Amino acid sequence: MNADEKLIGLLRAALEQVDPLPQTVRSAARAVLTWRTLDAELAELVEDASATEASTVAAVRSSDGPRLLTFRAENLEVEVEVGGDRRRSITGQLIPPGPASIVIRWDGGSVTTLADELGCFSADDLPPGLIRLEIRRAGSERAVVTSWTAI
Repeated sequence: MNADEKLIGLLRAALEQVDPLPQTVRSAARAVLTWRTLDAELAELVEDASATEASTVAAVRSSDGPRLLTFRAENLEVEVEVGGDRRRSITGQLIPPGPASIVIRWDGGSVTTLADELGCFSADDLPPGLIRLEIRRAGSERAVVTSWTAI
């Protein structure tokens, strides 16, 4: 180890003591790497009807009403309404409609719900923070996953 590497190590240790990385940032980074799915198609967030110039942290803390999100992949659109104050609930629809299994993941947990023939699904009692939807349509081998999004 040369002198520069030693100095960087000392600076890193000092910063960790004075201004440690928040646990939420560590959890988010861990979540992103934990649930990467290479064989899945990514559905990007294309619309957040309640988005303002506020930061993502402010959006997580907001309780002014439902939040409407739209995710889009090549052959699937996912519309999601997020509600709730302390715990979150989501109601959504797949377009085009059809049955599917949907795994909702967050740091430290997940829940599975089903979309009906109309593509409608819901889940309650979700923790606030980052979530990702993993959608597997009936008869399809490839899943569609949404980008990580704060609710």
